[in-house]
Amino acid sequence: MNTSALPATAPSVPDRGDVFAFADEEIKQAATELWPHAVIEAGVHVPSVTAYVRRMRVDGVERYAKYSLLGVSLVSLLRGACGDWDQIRRDQAVYVRRQDSLTKRETAQLRFLAMLGRPRACRALGSSRGVLFTEAVPGPSLAELLLQRPQDSAELLAAPLRELHRLHLPAAQYGPGTPAPIRERSIASTFKRKFHGPSGQAFLDQLGEQRCAPEERDRLVELLRQTVARLRRFRSPTLPSNHVVTFGDLKPEHVYLPGPGEQPVFIDPGLQPGRACVDTAKLISRTALLLIAARPGDQTGRKITGGIDAVLHAQLARLSSRAWEAGLRELLVLWLMDTVNIVTSYLSAPTALPLPAQGEAIVQRAAVVCTLLDQLTDGLACGLETDDVLEHALTLIRAAAS
Repeated sequence: MNTSALPATAPSVPDRGDVFAFADEEIKQAATELWPHAVIEAGVHVPSVTAYVRRMRVDGVERYAKYSLLGVSLVSLLRGACGDWDQIRRDQAVYVRRQDSLTKRETAQLRFLAMLGRPRACRALGSSRGVLFTEAVPGPSLAELLLQRPQDSAELLAAPLRELHRLHLPAAQYGPGTPAPIRERSIASTFKRKFHGPSGQAFLDQLGEQRCAPEERDRLVELLRQTVARLRRFRSPTLPSNHVVTFGDLKPEHVYLPGPGEQPVFIDPGLQPGRACVDTAKLISRTALLLIAARPGDQTGRKITGGIDAVLHAQLARLSSRAWEAGLRELLVLWLMDTVNIVTSYLSAPTALPLPAQGEAIVQRAAVVCTLLDQLTDGLACGLETDDVLEHALTLIRAAAS
């Protein structure tokens, strides 16, 4: 028999039902270990492309449970990057006992922030069996407030950056007493990991297979291929090294404002050494995607992009003209890298994985996002003034918000 003529056996991928049921059981067991006499009630699943998150109530008090499998995203896991379900379960049993597991690092980071007192972070209530339990933070998120009060967008966007001032001080270096970093949430490291070598090209080739119509998919893949190629060629500008502590995952939905006059509260830290501009870049990247996904209209779009412009200029205001150009270019490159990172995660997610509402909207508007990425990276590659690229970016975002 000529076995070479037979089709290759497709690799076995884990079933979403198995993964979610396992995570739910681990959350239940962990909660019982931590609060053996409490009444524990499971709440709704919170869609995410990274960890498995579920709301719950312990003696009537709302909490969040987060479970990380092997420290990788749910997208990668459900695409088969970690093997079949039997392999994942064996490896997970070892992973949750490791001192460098993602859950243990995030727990340590939340406790470190609690010790600092500012920025204020949600409280870690305990961890067990690879599950992290945190308090539910009251009040609206920054994402909600931007859409409700677009006229205040400059101040709303500046507020979390002010709160991170203590981390961003030059004296705030990673060293003794600083918890182990979560580099998995680094913009540049994520980009390099996703798009490095042949595996990166294969990843691009498969984008949208389960999420996009064939006629649209080919165009999206080509736009993203061009974008990634340009971003890989860009070199970091020669600026003074300033590896401070960065929050690492600063998104509008990760900042809550409990009430007037109260400190913002941050969730889901990804503390790591880096330059302070990475926090600004991620905040702006995700705010732009919020506008594209929500489509709140021309006036709201103008006000929020005006806020973005004001915050970027305030961040660079003290620099010389030469350093301004280099600093803005660095911010733009990081902004575009982060947008590529999250958009490709959404597009590569199997349909079995529920996406957050914003992720679903971005998939539906992927052509708009990918065209924006293509035009802006082309402008940077062609040597346009960075101020002109920024102005074009804000114009495109305003149009997409309408």
